[in-house]
Amino acid sequence: TLRRQWELRRERARYAAEMFSPLHQGKAASRFIHRLSVLQQRLGVLNDGAVATHLLAELGGPSGRHAYAAGIVVGFLAARSAKIRPRIVEAFDRFRRQPAFWG
Repeated sequence: TLRRQWELRRERARYAAEMFSPLHQGKAASRFIHRLSVLQQRLGVLNDGAVATHLLAELGGPSGRHAYAAGIVVGFLAARSAKIRPRIVEAFDRFRRQPAFWG
């Protein structure tokens, strides 16, 4: 899926930055990697919620034996997603403003 492709690109970017960061002096490399890691972690929370919601739907759907419990979990995940979205925007803005340390 497109979401998984972006996740892989973020991971690869972070790994590449970590690999080449020792070649550069100063805090710019560690700041770049930290901001990318924060963004990756926050997006991971959103992705975990989407995957869990999908898996719960596969386990029985809204009319299954465990529908009430699944509804509680889905509600929790929706609230968590709503709470993390502004934090994702904040992390993305901070990362976007961070100049590349190799430039």
